[in-house]
Amino acid sequence: MKPKNMTLHQLIDSDPRTGEISINRGRMIVWSVHSIGLLRRDLVSTLGWDRAKGFLMRYGWNAGVHDAKIVQELFVGYSVEELLLAGPAIHTAEGIVTVVPTLLEVDVESDYLLFEGGWENSYEAQEHVRHFGTNTHAVCWTLAGYASGYLSTIMGQPVVTVEPTCRGRGDATCTYHATTVVHANEADLTDFHYYEAVNLSEELDRAHALLEERNRGLSRAHELQSRINRILGKNHSIQEVVRNIGEVLNRSIVLQNGAGRMLAAYWLTPAHEHVWCEVKHLYEKTERMDLISSYPESVENVYCSRRPVVASDIECGMATVLGDRQISSEDELLLERAQEILAIELFHRQLLVRASHQNFEDLFRTLIDDEGQTPGLIEDRCDRLGSALDRLPLIMLVRIHDRSQVQSVIDRLIDLRTEYPPFVYKGDVALVVCQDMRNRHAASTRDFLEYVHTHLTESIKGMRPIIATGQCVKDWSDLSKSYRQAHDIAGFLRVVSADDNSMAPIGSFEQYELALMFIHNTHHSDLLALYHRLIDPLVRENSEHQTQLIVTAFEFLQCNGSYSKAAERLHMSVAGLRYRLDKITELCLIDWSNMNDRVNLWVALTIHFSLHNGF
Repeated sequence: MKPKNMTLHQLIDSDPRTGEISINRGRMIVWSVHSIGLLRRDLVSTLGWDRAKGFLMRYGWNAGVHDAKIVQELFVGYSVEELLLAGPAIHTAEGIVTVVPTLLEVDVESDYLLFEGGWENSYEAQEHVRHFGTNTHAVCWTLAGYASGYLSTIMGQPVVTVEPTCRGRGDATCTYHATTVVHANEADLTDFHYYEAVNLSEELDRAHALLEERNRGLSRAHELQSRINRILGKNHSIQEVVRNIGEVLNRSIVLQNGAGRMLAAYWLTPAHEHVWCEVKHLYEKTERMDLISSYPESVENVYCSRRPVVASDIECGMATVLGDRQISSEDELLLERAQEILAIELFHRQLLVRASHQNFEDLFRTLIDDEGQTPGLIEDRCDRLGSALDRLPLIMLVRIHDRSQVQSVIDRLIDLRTEYPPFVYKGDVALVVCQDMRNRHAASTRDFLEYVHTHLTESIKGMRPIIATGQCVKDWSDLSKSYRQAHDIAGFLRVVSADDNSMAPIGSFEQYELALMFIHNTHHSDLLALYHRLIDPLVRENSEHQTQLIVTAFEFLQCNGSYSKAAERLHMSVAGLRYRLDKITELCLIDWSNMNDRVNLWVALTIHFSLHNGF
């Protein structure tokens, strides 16, 4: 009988008198797969996944070593290759699994082994799925341990067996890949540490300690829930909720909304606040999916942990926990409860804010769409907006090409702590901005637009917004006028930015006040063509010869064609003025005596000064 052709009846001896079954004088027993499956289930429940996996792999290893020694005793003088193939035969004969070898490469002199094949009808995969369903990793732990122990004994050196595919994780079949440790790659050795001997008593002690730790965590979680329940129904703040969580955790905690703005914070020590200030810039400009991985685990001996606050599969915010010790499994249990509480709080507040925002959006849309509105209805709606008229509100529009970025723009505008919520109107993001808010960020409306533009482009990847404002209003019923002005300016800037992407796509009413009449009543592309035809030659001449032709043309038209007044304002002689005007005629092909040419030039100059914010 060759080793690889062994069958169960050839190996087994049975004594009817004593009821003993043996192989090579070693006693064997027959247990049902159902019983082994229950034992496996209870090991996982008692020890946890990781320790149960190690226990079962070591059990399989020892079984493989035992069978390898039996084969070495029974088949003296056979080649290593034949002894290696006996392992799958025994494993199959014992009813554990049907082993189908597909590749065997062995070189004893160089200690090289590569052994691959399939595991069919694996009892272990079957029982795992029955008790736990499919897993994310391979689950035939005793099979992998058996193969590793058997092959290591035959080869005389460590061999590691891994399971590339497994029915226990949803694959069609179970397969094995075995190689000597000296020739294994890093991925193959990931589980090799499980074969280190571990005392079962120690494992049970660890499991007991873990259970006690989790019980303490449950007790603290119950305490946290009780404290939260006591403040529910009252007019509690999110700060009060965060403070209670921090006190029970005995850690500092910072809660941010989905846009990264801090909503509340509880500081256990000043050192924690200092660390927060030091590290928060590390993720402020990071894409949302990278936040957790990019956050440092420990800074200045303060341990930091960022936890997403998720409700209904929607990320409502982020909680950062800071403490003087690492997070234990007891803390983890408490943190899970804290995340649930914060998720409920943030989701509830989002619903309230969304309803409030919707009311304001409807109100502003009504004021902008002022057609058919009676004075009484407008007055009634305006009373709901309070006294913001004293602070000179205006409409700011943000126009973006990629509509998928609309929500990101709204979130970033909320970061500016606006009194009224941003809203979408006819495809643009609109915002009512009061003077005190503008002054908080910049000295002028133009500077405020530059600030907003920088804020959006730096915080949103690929963002190229067009931003425009209308005039300040002294009556809410004039809000539609401010909107139309911002809309006209944004439309013109869109044409300009498409023509020249070096031009900053921002514009205020003050900047475009003179040009607005032309922008509103003229096709924007025609207006831009007129601008290029009349102004570009003057810009080139000014650049090459510093002739100040643009200023000369503007002052001459401002003086209604008076040579003496224009020359006086330009601090030059009339002859010098005439020379410049002749040069303008030559470059722009205009006739100063022709009213149409003078109007066209005036329009082009107005556009030029608006685009360049003055001379």
